[in-house]
Amino acid sequence: MSAPGPRPDWLCPLPTQTPPARDALATCIEAFRYHDAPDALCPQCFPDETLSAPIFAAARLAQRGTCPRPEQFAQIYFEHPRCVGGEETIKLFLPFGIQTMLTGTVPDGFGHLNYSEVLETALQAGFWFWRPDLIAPLRILAARLFEDWFTSGHYGLDGWPHRAERPGDLTGPGDDILQFCTMCLIDPAELLQTLSDLHTPWADDTFSGAGSISIRAPFYVSMDTGQDDQLYTSASHDIARSLHAREARAFCHLITPDWLSNAFFRRDRDHPRLAKALSEFENHYDVKMIEIRKTAQAPIMSDWPDLPTV
Repeated sequence: MSAPGPRPDWLCPLPTQTPPARDALATCIEAFRYHDAPDALCPQCFPDETLSAPIFAAARLAQRGTCPRPEQFAQIYFEHPRCVGGEETIKLFLPFGIQTMLTGTVPDGFGHLNYSEVLETALQAGFWFWRPDLIAPLRILAARLFEDWFTSGHYGLDGWPHRAERPGDLTGPGDDILQFCTMCLIDPAELLQTLSDLHTPWADDTFSGAGSISIRAPFYVSMDTGQDDQLYTSASHDIARSLHAREARAFCHLITPDWLSNAFFRRDRDHPRLAKALSEFENHYDVKMIEIRKTAQAPIMSDWPDLPTV
């Protein structure tokens, strides 16, 4: 397939020369900590004070720029945004949700649940229609996490155990970082181009199967009021479809049988399990690419949806 074509104006290039992850995170915290703390929670979701008090306490810490313990506020990612104080609450906690729950082990008391819900909840709260000055620092953080992980296997935030504790895990937080990048509207075609050129084990692992790196559309967006009012949800689906289509076009262009063969020989000695997966992908290439080729045919929107900022 030919190259994916010019980047639409609503997508952003991958930022370069980004600050260290901790500094980028601090900028995000400062940008978001002025949002309102919730003054009430849904009485059905939070029927007694033992459930609501930790969230109120965590919100006060967040407004001071201090990271709460994740178990204090994790419950907001399992409720409708309007049940936890609205979009302002989701904004207030987002940097800390990314810091502590983007990936890796879950907070004490939350069993086996995983925390892709941090990003999903942001989309449910209308993330793609937040002010650009709020999304911009998150994009810088996402780009830094991308650079750290895929060039050297380093993850600079709290949630994922250090590489020394999980030897041989090349995937690690990579999938979550890529979803974070695409949520921040970093061009997925540029992400794939960069990954295909890096030739590191962590980057090569991204192509060990025909999976997708782009975030999926939310089931709903909280600003929509009912079945007859689905403007934000519909627009979010158009955005997500376009991300996946552009990614798929780039994947078809970049990840060819020759690329997979070269990647196999790069990894045959240092990461034989990865090399085996790359070889299997090459051997069954046409079958594994069926869905990606189908996704690549979907239309990509040229103009950003004309909806009010949230």
